Amino acid sequence: MISTSTPGWGGGNPGRKVYPLLSVKWDQSSPYNNCSPYVDGIQTSNGRGHTGCVITATAQIISYFRCVGQITYNTNQGNDLNSNHGTATLNWDRIIADSKSIANDKRYGTLDKDLHHESSYEVARLMRYLGVALKADYSNKGTGAKSEKAIDWLNDWGGLSASGLSDYNGEEAVKALDAKKLVYVRANATKSHTWIFFNKYSDGHAWVIDGYIENMTNGNLDRRLVHCNFGWGGQCDGYYIDGIFDTGEGTFTWELEDENDPRNPYTRPDKDKKTRDKLFFRYKVKMSVIGR
Repeated sequence: MISTSTPGWGGGNPGRKVYPLLSVKWDQSSPYNNCSPYVDGIQTSNGRGHTGCVITATAQIISYFRCVGQITYNTNQGNDLNSNHGTATLNWDRIIADSKSIANDKRYGTLDKDLHHESSYEVARLMRYLGVALKADYSNKGTGAKSEKAIDWLNDWGGLSASGLSDYNGEEAVKALDAKKLVYVRANATKSHTWIFFNKYSDGHAWVIDGYIENMTNGNLDRRLVHCNFGWGGQCDGYYIDGIFDTGEGTFTWELEDENDPRNPYTRPDKDKKTRDKLFFRYKVKMSVIGR
């Protein structure tokens, strides 16, 4: 992580800010994928497909607005009862409380199957429901779903107002966050050439921006940091320079007003690093503003 005292930060004072709106930091593997279809050759602890980044981001958005209370799905896409058929009533008070708990040194925002059996199972049902609704493709290379379908679903079935995907704009993101809305982001980390005039984009990801901090010098905006929740169980979550979503550079830290707040990067730093920390999401960066 990079401290806000790092040279280049600006040395000014905090200006406008919205602390992270999301209370959850869910992931794509167990227990969240415990209702996903089994996939041959998948490298997960339960042999089931990952939930997928689009589905995880959408589920986390739903957790904030609590716009879905009951779900039912019926499909031939899976090969067992949990992935084929399901129904659940989502107890959001319990789900959020369990996610925010840091008992037994559990990471803030996550769910533990053994500690939070009911909540983790309900969220797994929600993830699978979204997989069916968004026509997700589960494979041993990952789970794919289109951001456009997620936005359409939030508008048509989620009871929310989600703008169409447009080029990322930090000013628009800040306006949304000031209004207590969320910002859905999708981007690619890799660009390669297939033919002379054609590019191929890969390493795509979708995540949520749920907060920001602006640094002011003599009343002028010096730099803006936006808070990213990547849907990786808290890994790589934190403040990034607006528009520079480079997990390889690490995140800026900023103490919250309550130094004991478990969301504070100083009190609960990331405990592990993976190859996903080296992704720089800079190509085809699109956003959707989501509110009621």
